[in-house]
Amino acid sequence: MPKLTEQLKGMTFKQKAEHIWEYYKLHMIATLAVMVLGTLFVSSFTGKEESFDITVVGRSPVVDSITASDQLNQSFKDYNIAVDVIHSPESTFSSISNQQAQKMLVRAAAGEIDLLILDENIYQELSQQDPFTPLENFIASSNLEIPDESLYSGKQNMVYGINTSSIPSLKEFSYLQNKVLCVFSSASEKDEVKQFLTLILKE
Repeated sequence: MPKLTEQLKGMTFKQKAEHIWEYYKLHMIATLAVMVLGTLFVSSFTGKEESFDITVVGRSPVVDSITASDQLNQSFKDYNIAVDVIHSPESTFSSISNQQAQKMLVRAAAGEIDLLILDENIYQELSQQDPFTPLENFIASSNLEIPDESLYSGKQNMVYGINTSSIPSLKEFSYLQNKVLCVFSSASEKDEVKQFLTLILKE
């Protein structure tokens, strides 16, 4: 049987997610069960019931997931933010390690990623597969105090991404600058996403 990397060659992002779910769903369910149990265990100490999951994918600067989570939680104390940092040596999705790519695809398919912050090249690469949802689903475009040149539009001229350098509340985080903030269509906690976007995008 060919290796997973061979099976995924030539597939679109959506096809990869569907393929992994179809053939590895038992492993994924077991992994998600462990994640849920881990979250419940941690929440018993923190007092916070669930995490708001942000995935950051890019080339540089490199920051570890624990540091990023700690820093964002210091600024947004009402949220139990968990950051997953994925390093992309060439600022492309294809340059992400197989293990990290598979992990991201699994979590995306399961709706476990609430918010994405990507290098622009990776955003443009993935957007060809139509995996993102319009940000107008969470916040009215008339309420976006963001310059037009910092908005990434797609179908029907709707906004799918925002340049993070134009979001004042993120300016103190150097590793989040010059990236694109977006949301997977598969994100399951849409109310939480709406609340968080409203918080960080207000003046």
